[in-house]
Amino acid sequence: MSSRLPTRSSNSMISKVDSDRDNFINFKELVELNTKRVDSAEAFENLKDTFSVYDIDKNRSI
Repeated sequence: MSSRLPTRSSNSMISKVDSDRDNFINFKELVELNTKRVDSAEAFENLKDTFSVYDIDKNRSI
């Protein structure tokens, strides 16, 4: 299933988080978007949970 946003809508969404105005959302901007108004302890726990999915042998390294 493929879904496309009209160009005007997608450009508007990108411009809201594109702090360096390069018309792309980089990793830093993505993190800021996804952690805005989020409790830092909750964000940390979510990252730990995600990391553990990839840390198959539980050696704290992926």
